[in-house]
Amino acid sequence: MYQSVDKKQRILYERSCTDCFCCLLFTAFLGGMIFVGVIALQEGNPHRLYRGYNYNGRLCGEGTLEGRPLLFWPIAPLEVLANITTTEKFVRLDVVNSTSPPDYTPGTVLGTYAGFIDPSTPICVKKCPSALNVVNNDTVRYPMRHTTTGEVAETDPSRDTVSETTTLTYVDTPVYATTKLMHAYCLPTNATVAKDLIARIGLDSHTQQFQRAIGSLEEGWPFVLIGAVCALLGGFLYLLLLSCCAAPMVWIATVMIPVSMLGMGAYLTYSGFVEQSDYLVNTFGEDSSEWTKWVGVALMVAGVLFSMLICCACDSINIAIGVIEAAVECLFDIPKMLTTPLFGFVSQGLAYLMLCVGLVYIVSSGTMESKTITALGTGSNAPDAIPIQGIHRHFHLDDRLTGFALYWFFGGLWVVEFMAAFWQFVASYGVALWYFTLPEPGSNDRSVSCPIYYGVKAAAFIKYLLEIVKKRIQSATGGENGVVSCLIRCMQGCISCFQWCAEYVNSNAYIECVINSVSFCPAAAQAVARLIKAAPAVVFLNGFSKIFSLLGVLSIGLSTSWGMYALMTTVKPFNDPADDWFVESPLVVGAFVLIIALSLSSLVMLVFDQTADTIFYCFLVERDENNSEVYAPNRLRTLLADQSGKQMQIAQERAENAKMREMDRMTYI
Repeated sequence: MYQSVDKKQRILYERSCTDCFCCLLFTAFLGGMIFVGVIALQEGNPHRLYRGYNYNGRLCGEGTLEGRPLLFWPIAPLEVLANITTTEKFVRLDVVNSTSPPDYTPGTVLGTYAGFIDPSTPICVKKCPSALNVVNNDTVRYPMRHTTTGEVAETDPSRDTVSETTTLTYVDTPVYATTKLMHAYCLPTNATVAKDLIARIGLDSHTQQFQRAIGSLEEGWPFVLIGAVCALLGGFLYLLLLSCCAAPMVWIATVMIPVSMLGMGAYLTYSGFVEQSDYLVNTFGEDSSEWTKWVGVALMVAGVLFSMLICCACDSINIAIGVIEAAVECLFDIPKMLTTPLFGFVSQGLAYLMLCVGLVYIVSSGTMESKTITALGTGSNAPDAIPIQGIHRHFHLDDRLTGFALYWFFGGLWVVEFMAAFWQFVASYGVALWYFTLPEPGSNDRSVSCPIYYGVKAAAFIKYLLEIVKKRIQSATGGENGVVSCLIRCMQGCISCFQWCAEYVNSNAYIECVINSVSFCPAAAQAVARLIKAAPAVVFLNGFSKIFSLLGVLSIGLSTSWGMYALMTTVKPFNDPADDWFVESPLVVGAFVLIIALSLSSLVMLVFDQTADTIFYCFLVERDENNSEVYAPNRLRTLLADQSGKQMQIAQERAENAKMREMDRMTYI
């Protein structure tokens, strides 16, 4: 690559503010989000979503219960048990102070066992009782209810109300060993007792199981952190592999596609015409041989056509190989480019965190109704019915909070898309400088400062509008009219296709903005025109880059999550329940590591895709401008010379043909 003062000044300094209206609109929307966020912070309380409620309906850790954030179900004292005939509504402990009672059958008659947990009277405690508290004979205060019902006044027969007076008497009752769950509940350490209690209080529902699984992530945070680091390192190693073996990998993938088509087609054709396999008939029906023939023939025809396409598009494949090699070379020539995935992950992660936290505060601002359930499905008016309290609740959002939630949700999506667009612009800016100029000390620092000032583009707003339209169409699919549902799904497909095209055009429009500093719409139009002229190379480059990106993401994500899961399940400190490093739900932690690894590796591959797209677009710009200087990397320089030579030859032939036609016309005249 050679220095070009004009091109360097064009990219670095000759810039102007573009899309000011969209910038102002985005800023105004952010101001509205700040207003909604302030109101949600003032009115909301996330603790209302997951903390327990005591027997009196008060939230643990709040108000008069501050300092007691955990919910504990105490043992019923003997005064309570003396007034009932069966203990089937309770959870039995063999011995009051036992930490490991043997198996038992619930519903045993009173008098056989000494301790019974009362699910209907949860209390708030400072910390969960442990085995040490059991040894020390520590106690908690159990609220014992005494309800007195008054008589209807005989002197006033029209009076049909009855007065009730409830008196609470606090009785000391011993504790049992527990473990903390979700930083909100104290459950017995004994698995059998805990399982029975969980079933009684409703913690075995799908929602509660999900909350328990999320709570286990706190125990496995080291594995999440290690998995994230391994995913980033795996992404960089995969790029190094591409830099060494890009050409063989591309040609192997290119050859394997038609070979697999021809092989599968030949097998199906043989099975349909010659073999007449009974297996196909028994598995897929009597018509299986017929459609097997047609599918086999179609695959063979497609394989032949694809082989012909490969033979005719060798130049496009070579361009794709050169672009992939140049993209990897660029990423390793400019080390700062390798930090782009990290900054992108952090910025988008903060945007998603802002979205989730804001929604949590808005939802917790609603009117809460603390619900109760009745043990064993008994009706609330049935004899001996014991309502289970402290777990179940329902939030009601009025129209104002519903509007706030929708506004915050779509605003959060807009911010996330803006972050993605911003880092795409940053990557394209750095790659364009690398392509057209030699890297100089300090020259890449502006690849962060310049886009902040100049690069607020309208593409994020377009994607935001598409997201709104798509969500509205999805909400309309609840109707039972089949025709309407079919039309709506067709519209969904069209919008999804348009969104995919818009995202690809956006990516190249950013590159045009980087090079020529024009507004988004003119840049998009120019990008479409350039891409149409190079359609075959665009198809092959996108196909190969997507294949390699998908292969890299899946291999990195699956290997990282499998390694962390194997570590949690085979190494003793992590699979020993008695150890402090024990992970209760390794499958949940492994799944979360998989999500993080896929996200990070996707960001690395996204930078690779954006780098390849930018280099390819710069290649098209250089080819179209046909300057005397050559900036292309070594792998693309020969192809550029060939392309330019062919273009010059075509231009000369067209000029000669035009001259001949003009001479013929003059001769005719």
